[in-house]
Amino acid sequence: MPVRGKKRKGKIILGKFERMMRQSSIFFLFILFFLFMIFPSATSWCTNIIDDTCQNYSRSRIYLQGPTPDDNAFAYHYNFCKTSLEAVPTSRCTDLRGLGFIAINLLRHNTTNTRRHIRGLLGRKRLDELSKRHLESCLHMYRDNAKALTEVLKEYIARKLEAAAGHVATVVISAANCEYGLHFRGLHTPWDSPLTKQNLDASQLATISLSIMDMQKS
Repeated sequence: MPVRGKKRKGKIILGKFERMMRQSSIFFLFILFFLFMIFPSATSWCTNIIDDTCQNYSRSRIYLQGPTPDDNAFAYHYNFCKTSLEAVPTSRCTDLRGLGFIAINLLRHNTTNTRRHIRGLLGRKRLDELSKRHLESCLHMYRDNAKALTEVLKEYIARKLEAAAGHVATVVISAANCEYGLHFRGLHTPWDSPLTKQNLDASQLATISLSIMDMQKS
C-alpha cells in the first residue's frame, strides 16, 4: 500500500478514536452528574434505616422497664445500637435484612473476643479457685453461644426467623447467667465482675438482632 494511503487510513482511524473519546467523556460526565444528583437522597435513606431501626430497638427496651421509662436509658440503648451498626461500613447502605446479618456477625465477633478474653483471665497465676470455676463456666457458655450463632446464620439465611430468634435468646440468658455468677461468686456478696462489659455488649447485640428479626415479621 502506498505511503499516502497508509497515512490517510491512519487519520481516519485517529478521527474515529477521538470522536469515541469525546462521546465517552460526555457520557462519563453525565454519569457523574446523575450520581451527584441522587447521592444526597441515597445517603439520607442509608442513614434513616439505621436511625429507624435503633429508635425501634430502644423503644422496645424501654417498654420492658414499665410505665416510667428512663430517658437516659433510651439514649444509652439508641447510641449503642447506632454506634455498633455504623461501625460496619456496609451498614450505611443496606436494607433491614442486611442489618440483621450485620448485628448477628457483631454478636459472633463479641463471642469470639470474649472467649479469648476469658482464656487470658484463666491464664493468670493469681486467680482464686472460686473465680476460676465461674470463669470456666462462662467459657463453656460462650463456647455454646458460638455454636448456636453458627446455626443462627444458617436459619437467618433460610428465613427461619423463629428458630434463629430462639437461638439468639439463649445468648441473652447465657450473658446474664455468666455475669450473675461472677458478680456474686456463689456467696451472695457483690464482687466486681471482670466480664461486665463483654456480657452487657453480648446482651445488647443479641437484643438488637432480635429486634431486627421482629421488625421483619411485621
